[in-house]
Formats: sequence, C-alpha cells, structure tokens
Amino acid sequence: MWTPDPDRTAPSGDRLEGRGDLPGGRGRPDDAFGRRERALAALLLAAAAALHGWHVFHWRVDADETQHLHIVWGWTQGLAQYRDVFANNMPLFHLLCAPALASIGETPDIVPFMRLWMVPLAVATLLGTYTIARRLFSARVGLWAVVFLAWFPPFSLVAVQFRTDVLWGAAATWSAATFVGGGIRPRRAFASGLFAGAAVAVSQRTVWLYAALVIALLELLLLIPGLRTRAALRRGFALGCAFAAGSLVVPLLLAAFLLSRGLFDDLVRWAFEFNAIADVDRSRASGLWWIAFALALAALGWGARAFLRRAPSPDLGLKRAAVLLVAGSFGAVFWTFSPTLHQGALLPMVPLFAAVLTRRVMVARPLPFLLAELALLVGMHHRYREDLRPEEQARLLRDVLAVTDRDDYVLDRKGETVFRRRPYFYAMVIITKERFRRGLLRDDVAERVVETGTCVATADLRGFPPAARAFLERNFVVCGPLRVAGRTLRDAATGSLAPIPFDVEIAARYVVVTEGGAARGSLDGVPLDGARELSRGPHVYAPAPGEGRLSLAWAQAIERGLSVRW
Repeated sequence: MWTPDPDRTAPSGDRLEGRGDLPGGRGRPDDAFGRRERALAALLLAAAAALHGWHVFHWRVDADETQHLHIVWGWTQGLAQYRDVFANNMPLFHLLCAPALASIGETPDIVPFMRLWMVPLAVATLLGTYTIARRLFSARVGLWAVVFLAWFPPFSLVAVQFRTDVLWGAAATWSAATFVGGGIRPRRAFASGLFAGAAVAVSQRTVWLYAALVIALLELLLLIPGLRTRAALRRGFALGCAFAAGSLVVPLLLAAFLLSRGLFDDLVRWAFEFNAIADVDRSRASGLWWIAFALALAALGWGARAFLRRAPSPDLGLKRAAVLLVAGSFGAVFWTFSPTLHQGALLPMVPLFAAVLTRRVMVARPLPFLLAELALLVGMHHRYREDLRPEEQARLLRDVLAVTDRDDYVLDRKGETVFRRRPYFYAMVIITKERFRRGLLRDDVAERVVETGTCVATADLRGFPPAARAFLERNFVVCGPLRVAGRTLRDAATGSLAPIPFDVEIAARYVVVTEGGAARGSLDGVPLDGARELSRGPHVYAPAPGEGRLSLAWAQAIERGLSVRW
C-alpha cells in the first residue's frame, strides 16, 4: 500500500483522467467531450432549469415552507425567534431572509416570491458539485454529475422550496468543494471549516455531518498506514485545528448576536432540548439497525479502498476516498440515529455522492439513470398531492389578510397563515405531536384561543391533538379555506320555529346567517338587526318563519366577504 503525501498538490483531475482512465473500462477518456455529448448535456440542463422554474410557481407548498416564512415574518415585525415565535431550527437562514421578505411585503403570493431566493442557492450547490467532481475526476464527470443532481428529485424538488435545507446543503457542499480544491493545507482546512460552521448556524443536524467526518477519518486511518505515522498525525492535528477554528467563526458570531438580544438560552431550549426526543418517525429494532450501520460502513470502506488503489496520485486518492466516506457515513449516521427523517436531510449528502459516483454509474450510460430519475420524479409528484397548490395557499393568505387586522390572532398548524401571530405557541411539527402523544405537553390550545379571543383558524385540522380538534369543530364554522368563530345552529331546513339554545365559548361580535343571507329572528329575546356582541355562556335564537339552515358566525368575517360553507 502506498502512502499519500498530504503536502503535494494534485494536478487537475482533467489531466490525470485524460490518460486513458476510461469509465467502466471502455469508451472515451473522462475528459474527452464529443459534440453530441455536450449538446445532450446542455439540453438536459436547460430542461432541468425550465422544470425548476415551473416548480417555483407550481410545485405544491410544503407546510415547512410556510413555517419558515412565519418565523422570517416574525423577525420583520420585531418578534424574537424562539421567545415570541416558535422555532426548533437554527436561526441563520431566517435572519438572512428577513430583509427579502420585508422588501416584498405581505402578499398572498409570498411563497413563489421567496422561492426565487432559493434559486441562487440551488445553483451554488450545482456549481459546488461540479467543482468537486472536476477536481476529483474531470470536467466531463463534473458536467454529468450536475446533470444527475439537477434531475434527482430529492434535490430538485427540495431545493425549489423555501426551507433551511437549501442553504444547509449549499454550505455543506462548498465545504467539501473547498477541501478538494487544492493542496491539503491548514489555510484550506480553515476555509472549509468556515462553510461547515455556516452549516451549523443553519441546521443543528450538522452534528451528524461532524460525526460522519470523524467516522471517515477513522476509516482512512485504518485504510492508509502512512496516515498513522507521527509526522502525519501532527499534520492531521494541525489541519483539524484549522478546520475547527474555521467552524467556530459563524456560530460564535451568531451566538454573540443572540446573546445581545437575550435569546441564547432560548436557542438552547428550543433548537436542542426540545428536539431531544428519540424514535419519532419510526420504531427501530436496535440490533438490526446496528448491523445495517456496520455493513454500510464496511461497504464504504471497500469503496474507499478501491478509490485509493486506482487513483493516479496518493493525494487525489485520499480526497476521493474522503468525499465518499463522508457522504456515505453521513447517510448511515443520520438514518440510524436521527430522531426524524426528511428528504431535506439528503441535500448535504446527494451532491457528494453525485460527484464521486457519477463517473461509474452515469457517464458511460446516462439514459437508464435519467429515466429512473424521471420515474422517481413522477412518483414524488403523486406522493405530495395532499399539499396545497400555490394558488390554494395564495387564496388562504388572501382571505386571512382580508378578514383579519394586524393585531388579530389566527390559529394554524405550523404557520400557514404566515402574516398573523398564532394564539398557541407550539407549531404542530413532528416533535410537538410526539410530545403530545407521550404526555410531555398539555393540550391547552382551547384555553389559549379563548384567552386571546382568536376568531380565525385554518379549515384543515390535521395535526392538532384530539381535544383541540374537538374544540375547533364545536366552536368554529368553515368559510372556504378558513374556520371562523361560530357554530351550526340548525343544519336542516325544517322550518321549525322552536327556539334553538346554544353556548358561546369565544366572546366576540357575531351574526346569525341563513343560506339566503342575514337571519331575521330573535337572539336572546331581542329581534336581530345586525351583528351583536355575545359573551361566553348560554344563548337562545328564535328562528323567523321560513328560515332553514342557520349558523352563528364571527361578524367581521361575514362583513368582509366570507360566507359559511353549508
């Protein structure tokens, strides 16, 4: 086994791979482009760009997007993340996006507008992937790695969304791209650490990336005896210190900002302690998971050994093996130990895999893999059919802005109404629902709604705990995409004149409506002549002749154009 020289700067991957190192053992050298191949790759990238643009305006809106938008909106209103607005994420992404949202303003089309700000980050990830693949192999491999990633649905459908994962993936990708960009020196390690530290400030899930780095380093020490010499260990220690120093810069600046606002303790509580709950998404047979984890690391070691043996130079082999090990170890660690799973977690991993595996699996035969990606894309479109379409989300926001004032509260699951404060602090994220299930949180949603006088909620009640859901169904009526305070008094056109007793749990101004408009009967013995303030407690409505179905509804919503869904 040869010994790599970390000081040596490898020549360009283009030149190295051009010496007859053929993909799959046949075909043209990795750096030799044919005119048709260039045209095909350009056409595929243009089509991917067009599809990405279509997704910006038409891809269904994930609830995480509006949750992040609500947090960003909070910063623009002088509301502190964690203290005033629920968040269990790191804050850098929201702070950076606040000026953009403030400049756009409160518009129903805020989702596609803010998605446009994700496009440069997606492009940055693609460029980082190209940089890694070109440095490790060749420009040809880099181009096909970008094509592969641009069409890979877990990237293309997530990178279009307004979510922290997009910035997180870009930062992690450029950390790797910086590392492989030249000689392995402390200055380069420090620069790589800067990007890694930015990833920490965007997502606390970066802890799994650092765990992957440790695992990759240990595997490399086992695979390369030359790295275990005293001189190599001293140099490795210097590189590690430089990387760690770079990693601390952005988190320390962020910590200083939060300390100045008195929010650091809130960060620890909500971004770390709140999320510290195991096995949320799935139950695990721990023995089987550990066996799978060990097998994954063994397979990665085998692949890294192949890279080390076949590389034209020791330092290039070291970089190839390191990128493969980090990407694979991150996937194995995250899948095994993370309490929740989401495809956004793939964004730091997929670009690295695309960079190191494209040469073997796609350059020689791109068509089968592109067809597989297209099939996966169609399947994922079908999977998310229950999410709101952008036009449905825009209608929801349009109605919220129309029927509520700036100081009104609106109850939603995770911040779907974006521009209004929520009466209940917790968003109904996976961790929150799991804490409800385990009895770690008390369901006091109804108490908060009554206390704040909240008269508007979203029509979709999925995710609320049972008592909250029952309260909302009992005390709210559906008006399009919203629910407003009220209740159904009579749901059949009986024509009966018998008095209808009912209870009010949310004190507010109400009107009684029929299918034909305002009701004409008597409320609490007084003839109706418009909206009336009703206190909490029992009330009685006496129908007028000819009135059929009847509902009590929050007056402000009816006066501003909403109508009860019968």
